[in-house]
Amino acid sequence: MLKGMFCMRLHTAGTVIGWLGSIGSILLIIVLSSVLINVDTIVCRISTNDHVDPDAAHMMIVTVCSIGLAIVLLNFLSSALLILGTMKNRHLFLLPWLINSGIALVFSVIQSLVVLALLAQSAPAAPILMYIMMSGLGLALNIYIYYAILSLFKHIQNIRDQESRVVLQPQVAHHTESYPNYVKL
Repeated sequence: MLKGMFCMRLHTAGTVIGWLGSIGSILLIIVLSSVLINVDTIVCRISTNDHVDPDAAHMMIVTVCSIGLAIVLLNFLSSALLILGTMKNRHLFLLPWLINSGIALVFSVIQSLVVLALLAQSAPAAPILMYIMMSGLGLALNIYIYYAILSLFKHIQNIRDQESRVVLQPQVAHHTESYPNYVKL
C-alpha cells in the first residue's frame, strides 16, 4: 500500500481529490442544468442548421443530459463523502468513491479498447500511437489515484481496528473502586 500520493500524505491527498471531484461535479451540474433549461433554444439551432427532427433532438438532449446529471450528482455525493470520511477517519465513507471510481475505471478501459479497435481499422499509425499514449497516461493516473485512495481506506480501517481493540480490552479495576470477587475462590 502507498504511504503518500504526489508528495502528499494520504489524508491530504484524499481531501484534495475529494475537493477536486466536488468542484468539478458542481461545474458539470451547472453546465448540464443550463443545457436542460435552454434545451428548446438548442434544438431550434440544431434543427435549422442540420435539418434534424426537432422532437428526436429534444428527446436525445434531455435524455443524455438527465442521465449525465444523475451520474454527476452521484459523483458529487461520493466526493463529498470522501472528504468527510478522510476528515473524520471513517473508512466506510470512502467506499462510495471507491465503487464509483472503480466502475468509471472499468468503463474507461472498455472505451479505450473500443476506440483503439475502431482507430486500428481506418486510421494511420500516428493517431493510433498518440491515442495509445494519451489514454494510457490517463488510465495510469486514474489507477494511481484509485490505488492511493484504496491505501487511505486500508490505513483508516487499520487505525479504527486498533482503536476498537484498545476500547474492547478489559479494564483492570482498582481494589478501592470495586468489591472483591469471591466467585473464583
